[in-house]
Amino acid sequence: MENPKEWKQNLKAELDKISHNKKEDWVKIIRLCEDYGQEIQTFSNWISEQIRYIESIRRQYVELYSIRFEESPPNREQTAIKEVPKAEIILKTRQDKREAVRKTALLISQSNSEFTANDVNENLLKNGLRLEAQKPQAVISTIITSFKDDFQKIAGRKGVFKRLVNSTNKGVENK
Repeated sequence: MENPKEWKQNLKAELDKISHNKKEDWVKIIRLCEDYGQEIQTFSNWISEQIRYIESIRRQYVELYSIRFEESPPNREQTAIKEVPKAEIILKTRQDKREAVRKTALLISQSNSEFTANDVNENLLKNGLRLEAQKPQAVISTIITSFKDDFQKIAGRKGVFKRLVNSTNKGVENK
């Protein structure tokens, strides 16, 4: 079966091309819809079979659980729900890294406050962003150092920065 987007696009393209005065064009659209409908029905039947199979296994295990443990299985809400891992966006380009690091540093700090490159990295990771780098803290430190109007490196303290009083939040939303 074609990709669903493809058959929808193909059908739309055919609809746009036809003359609404010719019987042959109408029949062509009717046949095309029948063909696509038949393909979709085949797929739908396969899905229904899979659902029936899974449901039969579920019923068997519910029965076996009840026999084995002499009670019904717990309701779904009572079972521990595994936390779904967050999707991770890998920042590869220099510009993407610079924007994400600056925005994060501005969001996690306030005027005249100190923060570390590690704080920035942890916040990026918490929000599903990861720098493509062997040493992300080093990259973050280099990037923050380049924004001299917003941040100042604290001398003698590795990876520690201070947000300047006159720094601007341009392009950054406060959360």
